[in-house]
Amino acid sequence: MSDARREVEWAVLGVACCGGEDLLPRRRRVLELTGKSPRGLYPRVLLSVEEREKVPCRVRFFLASGKEARDVTFMKFRKQAGKTVVAEMEVRELLGAASRAVTRLEYRDYRVARLDAKLFTPQGARGL
Repeated sequence: MSDARREVEWAVLGVACCGGEDLLPRRRRVLELTGKSPRGLYPRVLLSVEEREKVPCRVRFFLASGKEARDVTFMKFRKQAGKTVVAEMEVRELLGAASRAVTRLEYRDYRVARLDAKLFTPQGARGL
């Protein structure tokens, strides 16, 4: 596998991942994602994906120093227009003055929109 996407571990959870309502153990795959440039805000990210449903469980963001800066947990999903979408997630800030702050996001509606590819470049993101 490339450096950008390398599997780092398998884990069996004791409770359902992603805030599931059942208490059955679920397997997840943890992928280590590294940026093309080490100068990015989060050059290392660990992404946990629930194996059966193929939905994200958790994303952990790390600074170049190796410190974990942010932890995102996907709490609920729902079906909309035949697709699985995030319904609720929690973002935990782990460093600085905002340390221990938790932001809960609830997504009530989605709509399809085309995004310009340049939004996903450093120059395009600066224009937002």
